Formats: sequence, C-alpha cells, structure tokens
Amino acid sequence: MQNISELGYRISLIDGFDLDRRNRTGTYVIADEDITLVETSASPSIPHLMKGLEHLGIALEDITYIILTHIHLDHAGGAGLFYSIVRMPK
Repeated sequence: MQNISELGYRISLIDGFDLDRRNRTGTYVIADEDITLVETSASPSIPHLMKGLEHLGIALEDITYIILTHIHLDHAGGAGLFYSIVRMPK
C-alpha cells in the first residue's frame, strides 16, 4: 500500500495511513539542495514513510532536516522512532 502525491516544485506527499486510513496524515518531502521532511505522523506510519522515501529514491542518510509543525501524535508522534532509525547528524 503506497500513496505518493507529486505536488510540484520538488515537493512530494507520502501518505502515512494513520489509523489505516488513506489521506489522514502525511509527510511532505522537499527535495531541494537538502532533503527536508515536514511532519513524521504517528509511530505506526513510519513503515509507510520509509517505503515512500525508498520509492522516491531518497536514502535515509541524505535527509538533512525534519520539521515538526506542532506536537500532536498525528503530526510528530513518530519523530523519535524515525530519528532513532535515521540517526541524523543535525
């Protein structure tokens, strides 16, 4: 199950399938000079995020920034888990 929307301007949206529902949450991927993710969604969405990044051809070590807009589980609940997998230097 994969749902990636290309939004233009090097921005993609990976569906997080939060609560097993399409289009409930998602992670924006900005593929510019640096790779930036906006939101991680909840922890159960991390496998969907990982598969989406793989589908987009983005290696985990190429991610520079993660931006969380606010601390609610559906936006940032998976940040700790994702960070523990990626182990970003910044």
